[in-house]
Amino acid sequence: MVSVRLDYYIRSVKLLCNIVGGDRIQSVDQELTLNTLIRDLDFIPNMQQTGITYTWSCVDLNTGLACPRSTGAAISLTANVASQTFPPYYLKKYTSLRFSVTGTAAPKGCTASAVITVTDWQHTLQPMTFPHFFLYNNLNINEFMEFKVDINGDLNPDQVTYNVLFLYQGGVVGNQSVFYPTFRIRILDYFSAF
Repeated sequence: MVSVRLDYYIRSVKLLCNIVGGDRIQSVDQELTLNTLIRDLDFIPNMQQTGITYTWSCVDLNTGLACPRSTGAAISLTANVASQTFPPYYLKKYTSLRFSVTGTAAPKGCTASAVITVTDWQHTLQPMTFPHFFLYNNLNINEFMEFKVDINGDLNPDQVTYNVLFLYQGGVVGNQSVFYPTFRIRILDYFSAF
């Protein structure tokens, strides 16, 4: 007679973390709600979100400091909740904010992040003419690029200043106020990280 012994080992799996919607652009005049989905797959489906604690943080990617409110003070994050809601005009416009949430169900944990770029859709966004020379040639980051704001009927050409927002891959890398619809920037001043 032959006996066979089978041993089964069940390994615990990591928590599954996600901020629903991921990275996105948000207008300052709209309410922002961030929902997180953190599940412990070691439990049956209706128990996967029990016993999880939530820790939120937020960093302004342009300054490296805590995310600012429109007043300049740091935003307030509610402790140990699965979602955060911010009313219209609460967040500072023209910023890129990295929201992170860490879920913990001892001894396991996980972290998810989403970058929210806050802009102002109420003001008409005007396209800029991008110099074709820069599209097809190598760039020296010390070079200056000249831009021209395309003025149409929605933009007042007598306006004293133009506020220009620089976006790169969906995030704000800088902003500038200029006094003329044609202006120059040095690449190094805004894109030194690349």
